[in-house]
Amino acid sequence: MPQKADKNPVYAYVIKNSIYINTTVRCSNVCDFCIKFFDSGVAGYDLTLARDPQADETCAQIDALLTPQIESIVFCGMGESTYRLEFMEKIAENYKGRGLKFRLNTNGHGNLINKFDIVPRLSKFLNTISISLNAHNKADYDRLCNPAFENAYEAMLEFAESCVSQIEEVYLTVVEMPGVDIEKCRAIADKLKAKFRIRPYIPVPAARDKCQTECEK
Repeated sequence: MPQKADKNPVYAYVIKNSIYINTTVRCSNVCDFCIKFFDSGVAGYDLTLARDPQADETCAQIDALLTPQIESIVFCGMGESTYRLEFMEKIAENYKGRGLKFRLNTNGHGNLINKFDIVPRLSKFLNTISISLNAHNKADYDRLCNPAFENAYEAMLEFAESCVSQIEEVYLTVVEMPGVDIEKCRAIADKLKAKFRIRPYIPVPAARDKCQTECEK
């Protein structure tokens, strides 16, 4: 179990040469392999949040962490950052002029969550987007990720295709877990002309047994 980095909520934290933004407590998936159902954070940081942070609170923590070694800001906490599109835009507006690059790690449900096409807005500030593919078909995706939306898998692929045409660098990622056909997932990424990345699998109890009310349905 990671030790708490501070007694205060962690809205921004450093890994290597990047500042990561702990954006929201909400998510549209209840993935069986998600770290938040068996641990409190990553890299020694407690990322549990009682509420979503305000932009000024997050900026205060970013300012305290900025050094000449920082190269990028990454929207990636314990929830799905596209619930907070305007929040991300405010953060990017504050720091884009400092020569930093911006990346978003997402489950690809942003258009479903916001009920409109958010990719043109993301493309104005993102250099890189990493989208969780996680399965080569809808049946396996629904079984592993337990999405809130019926058409989540199809919408994620449409989102990824749109990102490839508008954002400089697009990755599709998959967790290397039993039953996942890595090569079929790689073929999907190749077809969409996206880069492909395999993430390590950490065996955990089924997330759906641990999720109560914190995941928005």
